[in-house]
Amino acid sequence: MFLQIMLSAGAVVISLAALAVSSVMSWRQLKSMRSANHLPVAIELLTRDYGRPEFQRTERRILAELPAADPAGGVSGLPEPLHSSAIQVINFYDSMGILVSFGCVEEELVLASINHRIRRIWRTLEPFIRAERARRGGLYLDFLEDLAVRAHRRDPGDLHDQLGLREMPVGARAPARMRPPAPARVRPPVAAPASVRAGLPASGRARPGRQAPRRRRTMVRLGAGAGTPPP
Repeated sequence: MFLQIMLSAGAVVISLAALAVSSVMSWRQLKSMRSANHLPVAIELLTRDYGRPEFQRTERRILAELPAADPAGGVSGLPEPLHSSAIQVINFYDSMGILVSFGCVEEELVLASINHRIRRIWRTLEPFIRAERARRGGLYLDFLEDLAVRAHRRDPGDLHDQLGLREMPVGARAPARMRPPAPARVRPPVAAPASVRAGLPASGRARPGRQAPRRRRTMVRLGAGAGTPPP
């Protein structure tokens, strides 16, 4: 009887463990599917929007002109076209913060790509964002701020070591099979002998395809008494 109870209890424990493992695997699979659905959005933001020359020029303009502007009016108080440029840059970084906060993309993927730019854009926009929050009396660009906090907490060097990125030694040379082939040496032309320039090789024989000049033979006709010595 006791043995049957122990066997039943063991079967129940095994069933509960299997159910727990199955639930965890299902949750991870669901999370992976959600990440897979949102990953193209993050890649599109990083490659299409962030990589466009227009966006790069807009970001440089913001970084160069905002420090000279008055932050008292907040972001909405910026004059045009500075206001439109700031909104374009803010929307990009805030969208990346939303994707990271909801776990749609890995934090390491974003921080390894644009860590320095996130911190720099937050330092430039911070006084304007805080002034805008004071005007609205509520939250404003909180996902951008969360992304900036993550970027400040993660040292790029530690992230570099965590990912196991390799470094090229100073002065290292590529393997021989990867080096470009050496240019072929061109020998300078050698002057041909006079006989070759005249059409004959050094041996005096005619070149193939060319006939040597024929010697003329003098024909002497012998008349009567030929061969008789003169008197």
